[in-house]
Amino acid sequence: MEPDSWTVLNQDNVVPLADRTDNENNINRKCSWCFKECEQEIVKTSLFGRSKFQCKKCRNNTLVCMVCSTGMARSYDHGSDRMCFWCAPQTKSAMDDPDNSPYLNVEGYCSWCLKMSELTLYKPSLIGRNSYTCNRCKKKILKCRLCKTGYSRGYASYNDELCAKCDKTIPDWEKEENSALLKKGGWCSWCIEFCDHTLDQKNVMRRNVYTCDNCANRTLFCVKCKKAMTRGGIGWDDNLCITCYSPNINWEDLRMLRHEYSNTQATQEKTIENLSRFSKYRQKAEICGMIRPFLLLVSMAPPLRNKIANELGWCIYTEDYIGDPHREAWEIIHAHSTGIQARTNKSYEKVNPFGDNCNWYEILFRVAEKAFGNFMDAQHLDHELSHIVSTEPASNQMEGLEEEFIERLSIKMNIELNTADGCDAEQIRDKTGFTREAAVNYSVSLGTSILHLPSRLDIALYAARHASAVIPSLAKVLVPVSSALATAATPLFIVGVLSLAKAGVDLGLGDTLGRLFVPIVIMLNQRIILMLEEIDINDYMTVDRDIKLNDFVEVDEVDDREILNFEIKDFE
Repeated sequence: MEPDSWTVLNQDNVVPLADRTDNENNINRKCSWCFKECEQEIVKTSLFGRSKFQCKKCRNNTLVCMVCSTGMARSYDHGSDRMCFWCAPQTKSAMDDPDNSPYLNVEGYCSWCLKMSELTLYKPSLIGRNSYTCNRCKKKILKCRLCKTGYSRGYASYNDELCAKCDKTIPDWEKEENSALLKKGGWCSWCIEFCDHTLDQKNVMRRNVYTCDNCANRTLFCVKCKKAMTRGGIGWDDNLCITCYSPNINWEDLRMLRHEYSNTQATQEKTIENLSRFSKYRQKAEICGMIRPFLLLVSMAPPLRNKIANELGWCIYTEDYIGDPHREAWEIIHAHSTGIQARTNKSYEKVNPFGDNCNWYEILFRVAEKAFGNFMDAQHLDHELSHIVSTEPASNQMEGLEEEFIERLSIKMNIELNTADGCDAEQIRDKTGFTREAAVNYSVSLGTSILHLPSRLDIALYAARHASAVIPSLAKVLVPVSSALATAATPLFIVGVLSLAKAGVDLGLGDTLGRLFVPIVIMLNQRIILMLEEIDINDYMTVDRDIKLNDFVEVDEVDDREILNFEIKDFE
């Protein structure tokens, strides 16, 4: 029998036909995550190594065991096991009774939540320390190298050697003041508020990393004033806070500006006005194939646009164009080195002076492949064809890719439809036009949240439960019964969406594509919200394929001509 693309070189691991499911690429095997025999769905094929699967029961990633033909090994964000738990020498004896095994389940003090907790084995190791997951805070921890009861913090790139008690972060366990010892007060360059910041990562040679209790973003102390907090992200950290970077402004003035900006309500009339308005920035978006995300951005409430700018690396509050939805949307799309297009372009595309920036189809396809694997139903299109698809109203290929992205996200988040949700799934299906069941379930979940209906999948309530321990100021926030557009701008809704997205999807995509995932989720959520409000962005898309460069420059300013570093092509 000729081995398939997912089959490893060991011929003992060739999957018999009897083990296959209706999908010829899926297999039935025992999962090392949930310890159940169930269907394993292929998510990423490999020609030379092992292909990646996903357990349909627990939704964790797995790979074929390199020893036996019945088990699946664990796959991690960084690396994977060679053998399943039934074959690995350190876990083999524990599989007789995995629920009660002292090797798989232990107790100890967690250096993240500072509580005595039950710990579950995450990644076994033959030579080094085993990695565990705290069942209370869901964080990665490892055995302290000094004491027997404490567990040190674990990170993506390295791990602490000592627990919080042994490295003197706290004097002792079970002290009421322990939580306060992890907090520092200061102005946050993300949310422009004076608030507490909780220690997230303790360093010796570099600055400690904190998480803002108000906005849940990564912060560090400013290297100049050493009082305020700078912004930080995946692979980057600012050195200066906002006021040290721009000495002509102060924190109180910024907070007043933010308060005025954030209180702007997104009504249906205002949304339609922004969608119908013509501007030079709208014309730029049409030319470069970004009219769909442009319309989604201008239809958002101001806090949502600022949140997207925050995720990309800057704050709208400090910009001179604040208050102009079209200019804000264009900067989010096209800002040099930090805009959506710049972060999606590949390295060879960035250095090519005659190259084109990515259009909406290319951006969505690249991020989807990176986040969910290359086993996509949507097809890769060349630049010219994808440009046409991105600019045509009601394009089946474009809307199909958006729906598939939502479907993949829903599956990752393990959203299932509850018939007691109190939301009419058929009505949601009719309004959104979705045909994929998982995308409909996601839309129902989103709809129950913004309509404030009781639901176990209510995103806002999920956020209250999931984030209140980390963000105490949000625990008492109530979502008002209002229009979908207004409710979607509330802080609790925003944190709820981000909490679900980050909990369900691996965001370790690097500094570039990783920072695009949350903005794209927010924009696709906005598409669903507009549909629930019976606003179709296709009605506001204008396609003029006879547009000429001279006509474009007539309505533009001279300073903006430099952005036209791509060739305008007639696709007729």
